[in-house]
Order: sequence, then structure tokens, then C-alpha cells
Amino acid sequence: MKKELLTAIIHILALVAKDEDVTADERQAVKNFLLQNLRSSEVAQYMKIFDKIAEQNMHNKIAQDKNEISKLAQILNKELTQTQKIIVLVNLMELIAADGIITEAENELLYHTSKKFNIHQEAVHLIKSFTIRRKKESLDSKYTLFVDSNKEPLYKHSKHIYCQGLQGYIVVLKIPIYDVYFIKHIEKDSLYLNGNLLPANKAINFSVGSVIKTHAGEAIYYSDVSRVFLRQRQGSAITLQVKNVSYRFKGSHKYGLRNINMQEDSGNLVAIMGSSGAGKSTLLNVLNGFLAPTEGQVLINGINIYKERKKIEGLVGFVPQEDLLIEDLTVFANLYYAAKLCFGELSEREIKDKVNRTLQSVGLYEIRHLRVGSPLQKMISGGQRKRLNIALELIRKPPILFIDEPTSGLSSRDSERIMDL
Repeated sequence: MKKELLTAIIHILALVAKDEDVTADERQAVKNFLLQNLRSSEVAQYMKIFDKIAEQNMHNKIAQDKNEISKLAQILNKELTQTQKIIVLVNLMELIAADGIITEAENELLYHTSKKFNIHQEAVHLIKSFTIRRKKESLDSKYTLFVDSNKEPLYKHSKHIYCQGLQGYIVVLKIPIYDVYFIKHIEKDSLYLNGNLLPANKAINFSVGSVIKTHAGEAIYYSDVSRVFLRQRQGSAITLQVKNVSYRFKGSHKYGLRNINMQEDSGNLVAIMGSSGAGKSTLLNVLNGFLAPTEGQVLINGINIYKERKKIEGLVGFVPQEDLLIEDLTVFANLYYAAKLCFGELSEREIKDKVNRTLQSVGLYEIRHLRVGSPLQKMISGGQRKRLNIALELIRKPPILFIDEPTSGLSSRDSERIMDL
């Protein structure tokens, strides 16, 4: 992380922590944050910065602190992703809860910071509960998951993964608005996150591709956790089935597809891969309802998508390879008008709220007022354009989403972000 960004974060932490006197527990919480982002030799330097800011602002009124935080948030909003800002908020929460007391002023500054970071209040409440609560039963929620050695789940609302021989337990929080996960290990065993010792009783971001390993060699992967959260209840699951599908091009004896069979259920990411001319686009268009197969069936929960179209209306979303954006409109306006067409029954306020939530979930909220521009006169990057194109369909939340060549022409980093999304 850049020096100026880290200094700005330390400044916010100091403003919130100095409400009375900075306790040893609070200083340790700041030190833990620094150890995650710096070499151990650099930590002392930033702790001096923290102490200096806390001392200088000790007698500030809360209005002054809010004003300072607003200025710092402007800097961070330009540079940090939404996930990074949520991580900062989690560290801020752990800081103010470190001494076991959350003052009224600390709480007010926490919510002020979250507002300036454009973090939805529901997410703030979930983070607060996850960070403060210590008893296992008090963490029981539809947004939490327990990993332990109990073969059956102990609680009514939370999800569960069995891990043989695990001493203690791991609790996972999913922040649904942003699809971000945090884990907390309750100390009774040595656990490792991506090869590093996992600190006990501390909320840590559990990012895509991460793996937790126990002393006994058991592994809990990110995909294991996300799959449990994605798994829908019996009766609402979606199954896409392809039975003996072949497709012959019109006016030709040539076949594009021959005898294709497959079946996939909810909660899976499936890639169609092959060389140029292998029939990838043809297969995609048969699956999404654009091209009727010459032979065979495409079924969604047993319903033939070509013979009973009305029964599956709204279930399938499609993002084509071509750009669907209106160049002279802003990022917000592109999604807003798409939402107006989809949700005519909603009020203006409900539509704007839905648009803002979607922009936050795809990491475009901070650039919502930028004009999109053309591919040749870029105002936003290629990766941002692709994410906005996907958002045009994501706002409807279709149970099945087809995306044609989502990463073509993008950098490796942008491609990774699209696949994470």
C-alpha cells in the first residue's frame, strides 16, 4: 500500500481512538493492522505517526474530527477499492472494541467514516456484530458460517462446514451487498491462512483463492465457503440440462454442434473453452435461447426453453461481447435508464437505491459520475466498461447469467476482477 494511503488510514484510526486516552489494547490493534501491511521494521515509524496524531487531536471537538475524516476519506475513495475500504472499516471497528468499551463518540465517528466511504449501513451493522460479539450462539445468523468438528450444525440460522479434528472453530461472515467474506478463528488450534499463521480472535479478509489449513492437514478453501452460501434451499434451486443437442446451420448441411450433453446446478461458474471455430459461440447461443437446436432439448428445471418460453421469462441473463453502453451518459445514467426499463413498478427512490447498490457491488460507485466515453476516447478503463456491461444484466439478478468472452482484450488484473465478480 502507498505511504500516503497508509498515513491517511492511520490518521483516521488515531482520530477515532483518541476519544479519551489511547489504551494499550487499542495501540495493539493498530500495530496488528500495520503488521498486515508493512515489514515489521517499518511498524515503529507508523506507530509514532499514530501517537503524534492522537496526541495533537486529543482535545478536538467531534465536529472537527468529522471534518478531518471527511477530507481523508476523499483521498482514500479515489485510491482504494470497496473491499479495501471495508477492510479499513473492520480494523477501525476492532480498534474501538479492543478495550471492551465503545463510547458514544467512537460509535458516531465509526458511522461517519462508513458514510464517507459509501459503505451501506446494513454492512456496517453486520461488521459491528461480527467484531464485537464473542459468544458462539450470538453469532448465529443467515450471514455467518461455522467451521468445526461437529458433524451436524448446532445453530438454526448459520451455515456449517464439518472439519475433522478441528479444535475450537472458525466463523465466517459474508457481507452480502459486496460479496466480501471475513473469517475469525477462535483460538484452540494453530491454523494457517495462505501459509501464514492465522491470528486468533481477529477478523481477517477471506479473499478469492484463499485456503485455511489445520495442523492435521485438513483444508478449507474459499470455494468451499462460497459454495455453501450460494447453495439455494430445496425448491428454489436451478438446474440447466442439455440433452442430445445438435445444431445445423441454416441453409447448410454443416453441423456446428453434435450430440451435446451436460447438466449444471445453482452456484457454479462454468467456462466454455475451445479453439477458434470450435463452436463456443454457437453453443452459448443455443443455451441462452437465441438459437433453437436442430435436435435435442435445453431444459431449465425440466422446462423446455424453446417450447415454453413464458415459463422461464426473466430467468436467463445474457451479456454479449459487444459494448451496450451509451457513450455520452455517465456510468450512473447508463445503469439508471436500464433499471427504469426493467423496474417500471418501482419508485424513483427505489430505482436509484438499486442502481447505487449494484454499482457498489461491481466496484464502480466511486466513478458513477464519470462519462463512459467511446472505446477510442476512453473516460473509463476497459475493465470498468466490462463491469458496467455486466451490471446492466446483474441489476435484474437473473438466476442464470451467460457472458460472452468476458475477459477478451483486458489486462490480467482486470480479467481477475471480472472473474471475481
